[in-house]
Amino acid sequence: METALNTYLTIVIGFAFIFGMFSKAMKKIISPMFLAMMLGILVSPQALNLIPDLEKLPREIIFEQGARLTLAVGLMASAMRLTPSRLKMLWRPGLLLTFSAMFAMWFISSLLAHFVLGMDWVYSLLLGAIITPTDPILASSIVTGSFARANIDERIRILLSLESGANDGLAYLFVFVPITIIKFPMAGSFFHEWFFNVLLWEVLAGMGIAIAAGAVAGKLFRFAKDRKLDEEGGLLIYSICFSLVMLGSAKLIFTNEIWVVFIAGLTFNYFINEEERLEEEEMQDASNLLFNISLFFIFGFLLPWKEWFSVFGFELVMFAIMILFLRRIPAILLIYRFIPNIRVWYSALFMGWFGPIGVSGLFYAAMVFRKTGLYKIYLAAMFVIFVSVLAHGLTEVPFTKIYRNQIKKNQTLK
Repeated sequence: METALNTYLTIVIGFAFIFGMFSKAMKKIISPMFLAMMLGILVSPQALNLIPDLEKLPREIIFEQGARLTLAVGLMASAMRLTPSRLKMLWRPGLLLTFSAMFAMWFISSLLAHFVLGMDWVYSLLLGAIITPTDPILASSIVTGSFARANIDERIRILLSLESGANDGLAYLFVFVPITIIKFPMAGSFFHEWFFNVLLWEVLAGMGIAIAAGAVAGKLFRFAKDRKLDEEGGLLIYSICFSLVMLGSAKLIFTNEIWVVFIAGLTFNYFINEEERLEEEEMQDASNLLFNISLFFIFGFLLPWKEWFSVFGFELVMFAIMILFLRRIPAILLIYRFIPNIRVWYSALFMGWFGPIGVSGLFYAAMVFRKTGLYKIYLAAMFVIFVSVLAHGLTEVPFTKIYRNQIKKNQTLK
């Protein structure tokens, strides 16, 4: 196992080191998460088999806990991008986009799971809920960095950050509807469990606790900063530590930790000035890269190739492809006229495509498997995540350039 760890460090951290040195240029070519996943596949037992001992590790536990940590750091970064002025401007369109798109994605994904994969309705609803949230980690490549700022309107980037951050936590409500139906099939028991425990305590009470914690953390940071009690550049360490503290403490009191981290981050952000925020954003992107690359490498390495095609046939491939094109794009094209920030059809199409399924889906898939033991649902979700990382990783740069050219063309015509 020591050899496996050293090989892992050499490959993964070496890749992160090299990519980090040339990240500005590389992000104009291809997604780092896509490359990390492909590197994991390349060195896996199905290919070069360079780290055989790694396959012995408990896959589902690694996925769930690795996704939790990566989401916590990524959601804090998303929250830090949502300044008070941006939130004030975007909260109405953000709410409309988040809730309407979430319900549409859940509904369409569940229909496809039922009719393409032949799952019973309650299991279809569960699989649909797992793959409903858009991923702030995969989406980060098109909302942060010089390439994103040069090619994508700020209003689109911020709206995507807000949506992906919010729906990661709110998807918890959707996931626990079918889980609660499975565990408490009687209507009265279902209502009591879902309404009182999940909605009121885990989500709404968790939100209140997160706001209070974010305010306390923000005031402490402001106190230390104004009196010059901290080191320069301390915001990066502070925000990462705060995200992980909230992740752990929220779980200890049985609340929705993903939601709590995001709301606490939004509240904490009210106490940060613009100069501190800009300095932190560049450093945060660099630190996130290490978390993201590590997780997607492990994901690629531990993909369940044999299980996929021993349990499913070609219908799994059809399901994943249909999810890519039908889960989100039609809904965004239908509602964009009601969201002034989107404005035109090609912005709606761009936003519809870039609602990837990634770390949040991985977290919910592993969590659902731990709670229910439903391996078939877990396998289907994993395949959809794999296809989404593949598709969005390959199209991220060319589609962004096409989108930018369309904007320039439209401006020329005007």
